[in-house]
Amino acid sequence: MMAVARPYARAAFEVAKTHDAVSYWSLTLRQLSLAIQEEKMQWALKDPQWERQQLVNILIGFLHDVANDAQKNDFEGVENLIRLLSEKQRLSVIPAISTAFEEILSQDLGRMAVTVTSAFTMDDAARNRIKEALSRYFQRKLTMDFQVDTHLIGGLLVRSDQRVMDGTLSGQLKRLTVALS
Repeated sequence: MMAVARPYARAAFEVAKTHDAVSYWSLTLRQLSLAIQEEKMQWALKDPQWERQQLVNILIGFLHDVANDAQKNDFEGVENLIRLLSEKQRLSVIPAISTAFEEILSQDLGRMAVTVTSAFTMDDAARNRIKEALSRYFQRKLTMDFQVDTHLIGGLLVRSDQRVMDGTLSGQLKRLTVALS
């Protein structure tokens, strides 16, 4: 789904940046994402009795209802995106577009989301050392999420949207097994 969403997210980001409306687009895509994920909307998207134009009108009406007066100037681009997605029968991709938009925004701001998985719980000092080292390595500000997976035996597994770095003992054992096969 992300492969379909990324081009839309990139185009939306370019439009948002051109119109100095990145925060509006970010908020609006998150709101649309929540609306699309509602059970009734999911049902409507799958029901052939609902015409696409009805769904477009519902989503655009929703945006007008939740927007403040300052945001109403930026509706045209978002409305065009909704119409395009409806035409291509891809309204259900909006949550993935929102996620991809946020990733592009983070990259543009020089930030990166990283998940660090270890075999054991780390104290704050260890987390800070890892964050500093990874920030230097990626040359970006990082948003860190720390997880524990006891199956890793030891070491760290670092994941971002662009790369995976497997420094775990279980990963090394798997690579050794493959090399010896």
